[in-house]
Amino acid sequence: MAAVPIAPRSADDVAVQIWVMVLSTWAVLAVLSGVVLGRCIRLADERTPRAGRPLTTADLPDDFRPAATRTP
Repeated sequence: MAAVPIAPRSADDVAVQIWVMVLSTWAVLAVLSGVVLGRCIRLADERTPRAGRPLTTADLPDDFRPAATRTP
């Protein structure tokens, strides 16, 4: 009777490793894109350097405000 060779890895181990790599890559890309998007939003919210102060909701026109907070 011949000995049964034992494979170093089964097919399931390889599939699990691929899933772990894919999910890890996805998580890293999600964090990086969140950081970049957050930075872009923060830069878009700032006024030009001449104004010297950031935008607030008080700077919005009346058409952009909810009806309860519109000035009469």
